[in-house]
Amino acid sequence: MKSKCTPEPWGVGDLDRNEQRRVIAENGRLVAVCAHESVGSLVPEMEANAILIAAAPDLLRELKFMVRDWIEIVGDEDENRTPADRLEKAKAAIAKAEGKGQ
Repeated sequence: MKSKCTPEPWGVGDLDRNEQRRVIAENGRLVAVCAHESVGSLVPEMEANAILIAAAPDLLRELKFMVRDWIEIVGDEDENRTPADRLEKAKAAIAKAEGKGQ
């Protein structure tokens, strides 16, 4: 399941010089910059956006596996993981997207 996007994993990085939150790949490449538009009340929204963007590759990968597994019903193993293992990975990806699995 090769992707055309910046290689993962992605993570929430430091603030840039404008106090905007960066999302970076493991290789150090900048993926995104989340802004708060100089409005202090938008800082929590900016942080949540960065967390969600950083979780995007994990969410996509695990959901693709889950869809494939459910379609096959039999639970064809991939990388020695059962559908139950995939469910745990999907839960972890959801937790990461919600900022609970950093």
